Amino acid sequence: MSNPKVVVIGGGTGIPVVLKALRKEKVDLTAIVTVADDGGSSGRIRSSVSRYSIGYQVMAK
Repeated sequence: MSNPKVVVIGGGTGIPVVLKALRKEKVDLTAIVTVADDGGSSGRIRSSVSRYSIGYQVMAK
């Protein structure tokens, strides 16, 4: 029998916790991570280097 397929959709501070826990289980895991910015300091960084801020990249791992 194949592993169950799990899709996690979300963003913010909770999704890394959920993904970390699910990675320990025997599931086929897919994550759709939303990224939004209110234009604060990370918005200025994103604009100046044409990429997402490091906080988004680290949390998605």
